[in-house]
Amino acid sequence: MAARVAAGPLNAATEFVAGAGGIGHVALTSKNPAKLRSYYATLLDARLTDLIDESIQGVKLRIRFLRVNERHHSVAVAATRPLGLDPIRTRVQHVNSQVAHLEDLTASRARLLQLGFGMALEVGQHTNDRELSYYAITPSGFEWEVGWNALTVDEDSWAPTLHHGISTWGHHPTIGLGGKVRQASSALRSLARREITVEPLSTSDVAADEAAIDKVHALAPRLECRQRKDP
Repeated sequence: MAARVAAGPLNAATEFVAGAGGIGHVALTSKNPAKLRSYYATLLDARLTDLIDESIQGVKLRIRFLRVNERHHSVAVAATRPLGLDPIRTRVQHVNSQVAHLEDLTASRARLLQLGFGMALEVGQHTNDRELSYYAITPSGFEWEVGWNALTVDEDSWAPTLHHGISTWGHHPTIGLGGKVRQASSALRSLARREITVEPLSTSDVAADEAAIDKVHALAPRLECRQRKDP
């Protein structure tokens, strides 16, 4: 069914969470995530909130979540590992809007389906910010995440960590064979495409915090094994 234009606005509370935390977040893919992180750190004082390692259809990803205020993240930067590829056709992978009421989440999803828009990821909950959300496909091709009840960051006590997997439950993909072929084609074409960076704003060292987190998680299995052996 082709998507249709609604006759009027959604009849629900429709209250978005914005204010001091901004309107939501944007997620990007990058072949050079260190430079992109450095750009946002220099321009907006973006700090690392946490990391997610994920494997999707055999492709390993690391996602860096950056905050500029109390919102868990305002920018997410995803990159494939070890080879830098960009399987996303659009320059923006997804944009997030957070609603204040669970009823808005369910009503907006029902309305999008009624109007013929497809779902990229069904309803689920994220591991890091605990947000309940779904991802719809926009007419331009990027995804729109509508979320509810994401946690906020206490700047004085927050410590970045590494999560394995983007979701505790749900967020099942709906992409078919055609979509997988298009993503693979985009990934291959990205090898020959130069990623534009703003060099004067992309030179700060942002790798130390990731290296420290990786070191802690690499040591964790050894420490756990040692604890089991100790009487």
